[in-house]
Amino acid sequence: MSGTEASRRRPRSSPCPGRRASWGPWSWRPGAPVPVDESAPDTPASPYDRQKQAAERELPAAAAEGTVLGASLRLPTVYGRGAPSGRKDRGVLAAIVRRALAGEPLTMWHDGSVQRDLLHVDDTARELLAVLDRPDAVAGRHWVLGTGRGEPLGRVFRSIAGGVAARTGRPAVLVAAVRS
Repeated sequence: MSGTEASRRRPRSSPCPGRRASWGPWSWRPGAPVPVDESAPDTPASPYDRQKQAAERELPAAAAEGTVLGASLRLPTVYGRGAPSGRKDRGVLAAIVRRALAGEPLTMWHDGSVQRDLLHVDDTARELLAVLDRPDAVAGRHWVLGTGRGEPLGRVFRSIAGGVAARTGRPAVLVAAVRS
């Protein structure tokens, strides 16, 4: 369903017809708890994250003025098969799978205990459509989307190496931790 179709399906009592806003994910920062929820303090580490935070802070005032009906949706690491665009640079997990398929070692720049909330693209799409169907319920603030579970990346990388080995019949590639 397109945003236009969702706009037509909104409840008639919705303010701001056709004016919607949302911003994308915050970048992960060292020491951040996983999983992250709406109660986690905002401590943007980069100019990019600070810019997103500034835009996100404008949202409640704009919603209160009736300028937009919008919410900021903070996405975790999204994975899964995307549209067949021909591009191969769509996500860190896809890159790790490609490396394993090529027989290359999977390198982690940590000990493997670093966690990420991993959300499948189909689940992400369902969440986004739910927001479009009920914008009044989420308008004016930020929401953290995800599974609520942190997955240790060492286990994820080893699982990918094992899955590729099972699929190809080749030995699993090395999963290496590099300490900086």
